[in-house]
Amino acid sequence: MIFGFIADNSSYTKNKSLIKNLITRILNLNIPYKYVNTFIDDKVAIARVYRRNSICSINQPVKTHTGFLFFEGYLINGFLYDVFTKPINDINIEHLNGGFCVCEYDHDILKLINDKYGLRNFWYYISNDKFWFSSSPIIFSIINENYHIDFSSLMEFLRFGEVLEDRTLLTNVKHLKNASILNVNVSSLNFKIHGYWDYCFKPQIISDDEWAFLFTHQLRNAMLSFLDKHNYYRIGISLSGGLDSRIVAASLTTGGNILTYTYGDLKSLECRIANLISKKLRLNNVYIPFNYREIKRYVDLSILLTLGGSPAFYLPYVASIISKYIDIYIHGFEGDLLFRGSYINFFKKCLCTNNPTKLAEYVYNRFTRVFTDSLLVKVFDEEVVENSRRKIIDIIRKSFIESRTNDPANMIDYFLLKNHAVNYILLGSVLTRPWVEDVEITFDDGLINLYLRTHPIVRLSGIAYAKSLKLLNRKLANIPLIGTLTSPTSSFRKCGEAMVKAYNKISWILIRRTKGRINLGVKLPLMYIDSDNFLRKVANDYRLNHHSYQIPLKMYMILRRYLNFDEKISFREANVSYMLLKLYENYGVNLVNT
Repeated sequence: MIFGFIADNSSYTKNKSLIKNLITRILNLNIPYKYVNTFIDDKVAIARVYRRNSICSINQPVKTHTGFLFFEGYLINGFLYDVFTKPINDINIEHLNGGFCVCEYDHDILKLINDKYGLRNFWYYISNDKFWFSSSPIIFSIINENYHIDFSSLMEFLRFGEVLEDRTLLTNVKHLKNASILNVNVSSLNFKIHGYWDYCFKPQIISDDEWAFLFTHQLRNAMLSFLDKHNYYRIGISLSGGLDSRIVAASLTTGGNILTYTYGDLKSLECRIANLISKKLRLNNVYIPFNYREIKRYVDLSILLTLGGSPAFYLPYVASIISKYIDIYIHGFEGDLLFRGSYINFFKKCLCTNNPTKLAEYVYNRFTRVFTDSLLVKVFDEEVVENSRRKIIDIIRKSFIESRTNDPANMIDYFLLKNHAVNYILLGSVLTRPWVEDVEITFDDGLINLYLRTHPIVRLSGIAYAKSLKLLNRKLANIPLIGTLTSPTSSFRKCGEAMVKAYNKISWILIRRTKGRINLGVKLPLMYIDSDNFLRKVANDYRLNHHSYQIPLKMYMILRRYLNFDEKISFREANVSYMLLKLYENYGVNLVNT
């Protein structure tokens, strides 16, 4: 984790004292950071805290010809240290294949840089006399600042469960967009941001067989290149019963120092299928059972690590357990967005129009996953809800115009890549990175280039993605696929735990006896954790009292109704309300528009 600040009218002694205090508070958190490097002068203080098994090949700040440089992350085909031994201006950053963030202090200019896909990032905040920055949002819960909830971001969060563009739920706390360089003048605290790369769609590939061949070839090359450079690390693959993780596992050409791991209910169908996959690959598989009391310890920390932006409370718990076995985990998150076409299928009506405004309105309605407008007017004034709706549609419309293409399918892909994909991967990675390093192998340059050249028709069918699994490993293709995460409206919510256990048992018997020809997975989706009961247990333990929080009373009442098993309140609605409650508590922020 890299963090620091630029201070106006300060001194070396003051900066040293402040950065030392911040380091002490970070090391006292429930995070295994043990080692520290710092650079301090009378204007700037920069620190990097890290653990023993950090993926970086060097742990000291790099001294360039005219300054100092801190970095973290990885390159699929090499090491960051081999690249960043010279000034940033002499490096062609857009050709670097990996996920990384870099901080350079040179000639009264501080530069913050992230990779072109936004897999690693910086968050930053400007107060009256300081410019704060960090590669993890948790630093903003430690510094003593008066925060406010950003109302526009709040309305997006209540609708979508995430915040669009580069904003967060806290006013003036932002993160860099992908492929960005932020330059700060240390003397004046003025800063400018410019991009150095962008997605460019040129769909040419229309054959399923051609796509499957190119995909398997490039994925194997990317995996082989990374493992060859990092073979002295212990590597794990997060394995589920789904397609994305299975394809990543199938791309392995050797066992080596690699294992797979699965988390959730050990008796679930997902864990059993994951075990079958690991056996076919002749890899050891580690099971991580969910323990409510243990996961509960990480709930507050999860919210601090993501500024309340991710509901995956269980990921820090999983990472803390699996870190005993591995140093790096490789995953295929967002493979469904990039290659399988599940998201483009979700918005397939968008293929019928080139009008950015109509497209934005349709995406707004389809992308709303938490509170609909009809529900929000019960919490906020109707005029407030309508104004926020117009602002959000305008943001989406501008994204489509920015894509600079006449292909509507590519316009929707561009919007999802710049918003949903980055948020999903970035916030999930922030939750696990304090314990283990993560590598997004599906964001290899060669695979992204293939994705940008693929016609939407190929991805909409999904056949090419399935064919690629057969090319990689036919044995794994014969093991049935199952759904892994259930929706809030599925029958799982109504049938109870007893039915799920019975369903798992029956499904398993049918799969084994029919060799995968009969699979009930599509009838009742499975999940990693019983979110309903988990949220109720955690929230009840805090004995919530709305007088302790300066939030809309109705938002508090939504959670209370959910905790009383009101079937009209969905898990997503209760989850977002609970995240806001904890965000208010941890940051002491005020909501002006109630």
